[in-house]
Amino acid sequence: MTVTPPDVQHPPEPSTEQNPIQTITVEPTVINTIEPTSTQDVEETIKPEATPTITVEPTSMQTGEETITPEVTPTITVKPTETRAYSPDASKETLTTNLTPNSDDSVGTSETNSSTTDKTSDQTSGKQNISQSATQLVTSFSSSDEEKENSKVVTLGTVIVSSSGTSNAISINQTGGIAGNAGYTWTSSDSYIISSPGSYRLDEDISTSTSYAIQIVASDVTLDGNGHTITGDGWSGTAGVEVKSGANNVAIENIGLVSGYYFGTGIESWADDTTIHNNSISESFRGIYTTGLNATIDDNTVNGGGYDGWGVKGIETSGNYAKITNNSITGTAMGIESHGKSAAISNNTIDQNYDTGIYSASGTINTQTIISNNSISGIGGANNGIESESVNTSILNNVVKGYSIGTLNQGTGINSKGTNSIIDGNEVSDNVQGIAITGNNVTISKNTIYDNSGDGISLGSGENRTITKNTITENKIGISTSDNFKSTKITSNKIRNNDEGIHITNGGGGGDGNIVNNYLGNDENIGGNGDASVFKWNVYPTPGTNVVGGPNLAGNYWSDETETGWSDQQEQNEVGYTTTPYQIATEVFDHAPLVKTTTTPTTSPTPTVLPTPTLSPTPTTIPLSDSPNQISDSSSSIPGIHLGVVTVSLPLETKPGDVAELQLTLENSGSTALSKEARIILSPINPLAQIVGEQPAIYENGKYLLTFQIQIPKDPGTYIYIFNPVYLSKDPTTGKDIRIPAGDPVQFTVTVGPDGTVTVKSP
Repeated sequence: MTVTPPDVQHPPEPSTEQNPIQTITVEPTVINTIEPTSTQDVEETIKPEATPTITVEPTSMQTGEETITPEVTPTITVKPTETRAYSPDASKETLTTNLTPNSDDSVGTSETNSSTTDKTSDQTSGKQNISQSATQLVTSFSSSDEEKENSKVVTLGTVIVSSSGTSNAISINQTGGIAGNAGYTWTSSDSYIISSPGSYRLDEDISTSTSYAIQIVASDVTLDGNGHTITGDGWSGTAGVEVKSGANNVAIENIGLVSGYYFGTGIESWADDTTIHNNSISESFRGIYTTGLNATIDDNTVNGGGYDGWGVKGIETSGNYAKITNNSITGTAMGIESHGKSAAISNNTIDQNYDTGIYSASGTINTQTIISNNSISGIGGANNGIESESVNTSILNNVVKGYSIGTLNQGTGINSKGTNSIIDGNEVSDNVQGIAITGNNVTISKNTIYDNSGDGISLGSGENRTITKNTITENKIGISTSDNFKSTKITSNKIRNNDEGIHITNGGGGGDGNIVNNYLGNDENIGGNGDASVFKWNVYPTPGTNVVGGPNLAGNYWSDETETGWSDQQEQNEVGYTTTPYQIATEVFDHAPLVKTTTTPTTSPTPTVLPTPTLSPTPTTIPLSDSPNQISDSSSSIPGIHLGVVTVSLPLETKPGDVAELQLTLENSGSTALSKEARIILSPINPLAQIVGEQPAIYENGKYLLTFQIQIPKDPGTYIYIFNPVYLSKDPTTGKDIRIPAGDPVQFTVTVGPDGTVTVKSP
């Protein structure tokens, strides 16, 4: 519509046609001085009103051949022009203004004269269709000096448009929405659409029955709730605040309360780089939901209303690289649910959870999710404190408790189903199961697991799992595993005061692994009907602090709940283990069980050789049939036992100065055979052997195997190690160990060549 200066003092009435959103296009004309053509001038003085701000949606305004595109988020200030005298002569040149409706843009004009606009109809609909002469558009709004200095001025005919940036937040309220299109549109249904970049501040509470209260369709927007509330009608709403796809880099913060979206979401974003900070949300099906990349969700409070809260989710994300930190979530079915990769979920408090506290979903390889330092507690029928199906997940330093009567997974504190996972430093208590895992390549370490009514740690199907340095107490079972799992390593754990320490189920056998250097002090240390022989229960003694503080790593410490168990009753020594085997099951032994040490070990302890008692000149006076390590031949011809070196080897890559693992195989060539329960040790003779210390042998396929570490000299030369093979038996009178020589000295030589080669051989 073209508007020309009127023939009377007042402009024509506005058109009754209504359009939801409008774009102002100013066509270029030449403005000449308008001289009066009659004896009477009609003068009109335009007085400046208050200082509303007008934000223009970035649409193109054409002036002839030149297209002027306003920058994002400008504040439009129309500066005053001089008071003009107008002539009703239509032959004079006039300022022509076209008002073009556009339903996609949110641009309006402010009302300046009640005589030119029907306020009742316009304010009720929230939509304007304005046709005015140039005299009504020339209206003065104030602006600060700083804004004027930073403003970009575009001259459109006689209308000066000034963009002053976004240093001040734009107030969101019904008056602002109607009066001046300050970057957003207010509709009659109590909803707001923010369509221009900038900072916005909510200056009043909002209550709406529509699908959203505030919708953001522009990028680079900050919405400050300013402590105000947004309330839905409880049924029809889909979101309190909605960020549309493509509206990236939006921040939503400080909303006092978003509530009443039972079938929707308090705050949701479909865009990238969304920040949702310091908001409070309740009574929504989902408190917060994001789908885009790089979402940051922090310091929010979500209250689901407890078990009657419609099964709500506190926070859900499906985009990659989400950061969910320092949120408080109470009374939800699902506390936090993450479907994207590389999420960081940390320092959240999830309380009164009745299904799953944190869920990291599957479907993405190399997710690299980190779940750390969260506090999670369940109630009622809660199922999992933390459940992860993701790959490469780290679950670190969380406190999880109260998942005690679940139905899906029997109430598990931490339930990991992915591969390549690390579960470290968590405190897990008062659940049915403490930690349950399936999948390969999982490490469970340094956790404190107690007061669970089932298993402290439950191993499901998979291989290559390491369970180390955990404290597991007051559970029904400390650790549950199976005899068909490959590469199971259970080391350096303190497993005490459980009904059963380690439970081995019968999976058909065929598994393997090590169960060494654990403190076992339970009613029953080893239980189950599985094959315990698939595991190795001790390593060859090597220097290193063991689980009870001794100077060597060897077997396990076998105690009970009263600390008066087998290892507690053994004679203390300086090496921290004994060569008296501990029987675990039929034909299954710990050949180097740990004992308490007599003194505080030094850095490089030299194991004390037990004194060799004076033997009776007639060995047959010792009733070997009463010994647990009896010789299978009834003959008592001790000289018939003759152990000699069969093989000796070092790793091929051994270099001068290395600490290398030497392997030695002995075989009895004497006339008297030894049973596989016979205890054989090597007792050092010369100084180099004394550095190595006393070493026990393990029977295997008719031979005795030893593996121990030696320090390879750095200088070229030949180095000889000499040991006495000793057969250990019990004195039937005193019950003490007696040592019986079992052949000639065992000797091997390590040679360091001038060229750096290292070889080992026996004479």
